[in-house]
Amino acid sequence: MKYRYNMIQLLVMIVMAVFLFTCNASARSISLTIEDLFQQVEVDNTEIRIACNEREVAFMRERAEKDCWLPDIGLMLEEDYLGNAYVLDRDLGGGSRSPMTHWGNSLSISVYQPIYTGGELTARVARADAQYRIADNNVELIKIRMKMTVVKLYLELAKNLNLLGVYDENIRITCGLIDEMKARASQGLVLANDVTRYELNLSNLKYDRLAVVNSISNLNYSLVSYLQMNDTDTIVPAIDFDRINFSAMPLPEWRKLSRAESPVLKYYEFQWNLLKSSVKLFKSDRLPKIGIGAAASLSAPITTHTPVLDKNLGKWYVGLKISFTPSAFYKSTHKIQAATLERDHLIDSYKGSEEEIDRNLDRAYRNYIEAIEHVWTQRKNVDLASENYRIVERRYGSDLSLLTDMLDASASKLDAEMRLVNARVDVLYYYFQLKYISGVI
Repeated sequence: MKYRYNMIQLLVMIVMAVFLFTCNASARSISLTIEDLFQQVEVDNTEIRIACNEREVAFMRERAEKDCWLPDIGLMLEEDYLGNAYVLDRDLGGGSRSPMTHWGNSLSISVYQPIYTGGELTARVARADAQYRIADNNVELIKIRMKMTVVKLYLELAKNLNLLGVYDENIRITCGLIDEMKARASQGLVLANDVTRYELNLSNLKYDRLAVVNSISNLNYSLVSYLQMNDTDTIVPAIDFDRINFSAMPLPEWRKLSRAESPVLKYYEFQWNLLKSSVKLFKSDRLPKIGIGAAASLSAPITTHTPVLDKNLGKWYVGLKISFTPSAFYKSTHKIQAATLERDHLIDSYKGSEEEIDRNLDRAYRNYIEAIEHVWTQRKNVDLASENYRIVERRYGSDLSLLTDMLDASASKLDAEMRLVNARVDVLYYYFQLKYISGVI
């Protein structure tokens, strides 16, 4: 019985070992630059793929509208069974049957080529083209939105990983300080209250570190979700600040760039084209349609002759077809008026979007300049903290300063370096925000 229990234990341990090995094997640590991030989100993001599919549908609809210029060709073949005819007098009396051949056939072919449609076909093609442009622009809108979303998460992840490193180093320093103070407390050189104070500080550091770890986990999960990666994958930001070429454009240049490139403003341009083509389509109903038609047919028997002739009747024609719908003059009036009102609304919406972009650019540009100045300040702080660390280190080596002074100087140096990295990340974030608002991210 004991042997059987041991075997079950062994099997459970083997299963757990295999499970843990499988989990570890599936987990990956992936280093991504910002360029890699953007490339992957364009390829793998679900929203972008959906928008690309909608664009393909709009493109095929445009092709279908262009096909309307091609001639219409009809071909019909019939084989019928005809019953005997029944002839009646005008007063519906004196009926008699008229025998006839029972098998009938018909073969016809027709061709119609539109020549002038009052602008209808041109307007339909223009409307389909505008709808395709809108769908294509929607792809760009989603791309820049998704890029800004993932780069924000990416930079936040970089900040939190940097912060985690600082917490780990401070915890290591604090643990060393507590061990040193406990040794001194046992010799009566420091008070037990001092040890308690640092242990409380260590507890706070560990709690704050846990919050940072949870934040890293949440940010990483959001990123891998947007990138369609495995939940077990871990993204490691690889930011080389020296390789990033920050634009030195002044604010007016950013505004000029947004007018030319912003998909938000281009959307209104394409909507304007769509509206114009719809108005032309409504007005085309008021104009005549002209086309050339031709047809040929062969049918049997000839039932228009009495008695019925069991022969084939061949006919053909070529002609000019003109059609006109007078009711369109009063039926399309309100459609055109509605389109005019929509045009005024579109103009106001475009101006409102321009103003909103200008406000956002102004705010982002000020934050960008402030972040650059903050970097210069933090660089000075790093230099000062490093110099202070070197001085305290020399004094500590000469027994002129306490261990706590040495540890505080080290912690100040780490904190200054962390703030410098975060300040540089902020510059990067506001720079991409400027590009996002301008539509060139």
